[in-house]
Amino acid sequence: MKSGLKILFCTLALAANLKAQDFFPSAKAVGLSFTHIPDEGLKNVNADLQLDQWAVSAPAFYLPSDNWALGGGLSYEYSLLDYTNSSVINERELHSLSVPIVVTLDSTENLKWIGMINPNISGDFEKIDSDSVYLSSLVGANYTRSENWKWLFGVFYSNGLDDDFVVPAVGFQWKISEDSDLFFGGPIIRYNRNLTPRAKLTLGSGFASNRWNTQASYAGADAQRDIRLRAYRLSAAVEWSFSDKHSITISSGMDFARELEITDRNSSTLLEGDLDSTPVFKVGYNFKL
Repeated sequence: MKSGLKILFCTLALAANLKAQDFFPSAKAVGLSFTHIPDEGLKNVNADLQLDQWAVSAPAFYLPSDNWALGGGLSYEYSLLDYTNSSVINERELHSLSVPIVVTLDSTENLKWIGMINPNISGDFEKIDSDSVYLSSLVGANYTRSENWKWLFGVFYSNGLDDDFVVPAVGFQWKISEDSDLFFGGPIIRYNRNLTPRAKLTLGSGFASNRWNTQASYAGADAQRDIRLRAYRLSAAVEWSFSDKHSITISSGMDFARELEITDRNSSTLLEGDLDSTPVFKVGYNFKL
């Protein structure tokens, strides 16, 4: 588990760099999405888990300048978690609220610095305390070697999926042609291709994770539990811009190497196991302001 987390955090450093790059192009847009992960069993345990998630994101502010930009946003996710063994997870409605803040600085013609801080509150929202809040942050840089090649560097910190963790990472972005590009950072891969002036295909792989801090009644007594879901996702998505301001995205894929971990207030492990691989379906809508 710990070695897998090291790989996860290393690739999250590159994912955060990519997310920071994507932030400003979408800084003036509102996004909605729905994700469905069907019912699948926990290996060696007589229990099944299903997850549905609704998400909305919107810009909060955007301050551009000649060689730097500062922006912030809001993102909310509502999750319906169905787990058939209520003695382990006695929760169904879960929430996550994040406030990403991104700053970029053009140091030279070829070098751009990126910083991101993303506080997040996740749980059942019945009781919010310090255990419900976690933080992720990034300091990174993009170095443009040529018109078609860009190196990506980053140092990532988070306390959301395990103990405090700091890790560096490196990747690249390659503009293959006028209609296609490739991002590569170890297990995180994203290939984009313009099918038409209004349609784009994206093939991707990367880690999908959730973490919630909850409090519910177990055996007649209130108890706090941290719920963590982790998976490696392969997906294919088609985005269609049916007007200058409106676009929809349809995506399908598979989640592999899925893990469920539940710990108590003292970080003692109550349950740790593998989930069966499962398909994932997602639909999204984007409105440019």
